[in-house]
Amino acid sequence: MTNRVVWCLTDGKPGHENQTRGLIASLRQRCPLDVHFIPALPAQRAALGWLRGRFSPDGSLPPPHLIIAAGHSTHLAALAARRAHGGRLLVLMRPSLPRGWFDLCLIPEHDLPVPSSTGNDKTEVTTNVADTNVAITNVISTRGVLNVVRPSSRQDDRRGLLLIGGPSKHHNWDERATTSHVLEIMRGEPAIEWTLTTSRRTPPSIVRRLQQQPIENLHLIPFEETQPGWVPAQLAAARTVFVSEDSVSMVYEALSAAADVGLLPVPRRRASRVIRGIDRLVEEQAVIPFDKWRTHRFEQREPVVLQEADRCARIVCERLLDAA
Repeated sequence: MTNRVVWCLTDGKPGHENQTRGLIASLRQRCPLDVHFIPALPAQRAALGWLRGRFSPDGSLPPPHLIIAAGHSTHLAALAARRAHGGRLLVLMRPSLPRGWFDLCLIPEHDLPVPSSTGNDKTEVTTNVADTNVAITNVISTRGVLNVVRPSSRQDDRRGLLLIGGPSKHHNWDERATTSHVLEIMRGEPAIEWTLTTSRRTPPSIVRRLQQQPIENLHLIPFEETQPGWVPAQLAAARTVFVSEDSVSMVYEALSAAADVGLLPVPRRRASRVIRGIDRLVEEQAVIPFDKWRTHRFEQREPVVLQEADRCARIVCERLLDAA
C-alpha cells in the first residue's frame, strides 16, 4: 500500500494534539502514513475559504486522503481543506457544526449519551441531526478521549503514581481532604515509591502543604517541571495509579496503561455527563474509589484495559482509508 497522506488540523492545545497523535500512532501500525500537522486558520478566513473552495496551507503538500480535526476552532478550516483538496474528514469530538457534514465523528460517550441502536459494533450510534432531518451512522462513541498511552510490560509493583488536578467547571476543590488522602496512601503503602504530579488547575498551596510533610516515599514533581511525554512514561512504569476524579482524561490514560486505578474524591458542583461517565467506571469496578481502596485495596477491581485508539484506528482504516 502506498503512503496515505494525512492532514492534521491543530489549534495549539496540548490535549487536542494528544488525541490526534494517539490516533496517528495506532493508524501507523495498520498502514504507512505521510502526516502533516497544519495550524487551523482563524474562523473568518476559514469560513471564507470554505465558501470559495480555497485552502492553501503550503503549496508543496500533497493532497490528503484523510483530514483530522480536533478542537472546535479547527472544524471550519478542515471543511475548507476538504472542499479545496478532497479527502475524507474525521473529527475527534462532538462537533458544534452538523455531524452530517463530516465523514466520521469519534465522540466520547459522555458527550453523546445515545444508546447503541444499529449494527454489530456496540459503539456505533445512529442519531438524527435536527437541522438535516436525516439519520446518520457516522458517529462512533469512545470511552474517554483518545490518547497516546498503551499497555506496558514494564510496570513495577514498587512504583506508584498520583495525578492531582484542581477546581474545574464540574468540580470544586477540598485541599485539606485531598492532602489527607494522599498522606493516607503514602502511609498505607510504605513499600511503594510514589511520584505525584499536578496539573495546570492545581492550586500552588497544596504543593507547599505536601512539601512540608515528612514522607520519605513521596517524590513531588509539579507539572511545570515535567516535559512532554513525561506522564505516559510514568504510566508505563507504575503498577498503581491514583487520579483525582476531576482529571477525567488522566483516568482514561491510566486505564489505557493497564494500571490498577484508584479514584481520589473531589467535591462535585453538579451532575453532568462527564461525572456520570466516571460513575459508570466505578460501577463497572474499572476504577476503585478511595473509600473502597481503604478496606479492600484493588481486590475487587475488574481488569480493564482500554485500547480505544487502536479500536478507532481499525474503524478509520476500514471506512476512510481503505476506500480512499
